[in-house]
Amino acid sequence: MEVEGDVSEIKVLTSYTRIEILKKLSERNYTVSELSRILELSKPTILHHIRILENAGFVQRVDDERKWVYYTLTERGKIILRLRRIKLVLSFLLITLPVALILSLLRTLKVAEKTPKAVMKIQTETSVTPKALGGGFELSLELILFLLLILVILVYFLVNRKIKKFETQKM
Repeated sequence: MEVEGDVSEIKVLTSYTRIEILKKLSERNYTVSELSRILELSKPTILHHIRILENAGFVQRVDDERKWVYYTLTERGKIILRLRRIKLVLSFLLITLPVALILSLLRTLKVAEKTPKAVMKIQTETSVTPKALGGGFELSLELILFLLLILVILVYFLVNRKIKKFETQKM
């Protein structure tokens, strides 16, 4: 029975419309009519998605005796939205860092092919190495990009684990 609940909560976040509703509600509280107008969807469609989000605990109704009923993000909704934004940034870095690394390596190989061996020997002998690292170790752009890529991959998997754990845990 617990597995069914976990799967249904994950399904809640697979809808583009529900994610867009969460994003809008992160800006401020909205009524169904306002969300309908902004997202260009019918009121019944918005209400359907709001109810699903409400049942999952991501959204709550703010009924303060006024004419209109507003909806707001719960703490759980705010956290899941924040984690998804972090994941998006990390995904972008996972795409761009390998490309930058490959381009940098290709540039280095191209320069090495065109540079005479005598000049390369002089450059290698006179290269500056960081004293803090004990010398003998050159920080190249390729090494920095590679280390940054490894770091981003680790953080990406940690965030992904946290998202999955958060989505499956009952609050």
